[in-house]
Amino acid sequence: MKIRLTANKKDFNKLLSACREYLKTEFPPNSNFNLLYLSVEEAFINITSYAYDGQDGYVDFEIITLDENRVKVIFTDGGKPFNPVEFKSEINAKNNIDNFIPGGLGIDLIKKTMKNLQYKYINEKNIFSYEAILEKDK
Repeated sequence: MKIRLTANKKDFNKLLSACREYLKTEFPPNSNFNLLYLSVEEAFINITSYAYDGQDGYVDFEIITLDENRVKVIFTDGGKPFNPVEFKSEINAKNNIDNFIPGGLGIDLIKKTMKNLQYKYINEKNIFSYEAILEKDK
């Protein structure tokens, strides 16, 4: 499933609804993808907040089923280059908690909970992808 959204926080609910509907069709009822939803929110909000410096832009979101326990998500945008994989998120996350400095917590969460993070900048587009594993209920 692929969807194009405006790079505007108002489109977050549209993104989350599309993601949930896709997962409902691909996985058993009550499958637990809470960390995926949180990571999708963090990545999308970062793009809408920083990629376009207040100008109009877009975010392409794609989700692909890899197997019965994993999905891959891909965010593509035409904003300024930013590599979340190389970003020193741990340092910023600690500073954020200690000093309430914005930036870093969401990226740090994605790095700690998702797998196979990749970033490419091709044809003036940021392409950020990662995999989520179905969470086991405790």
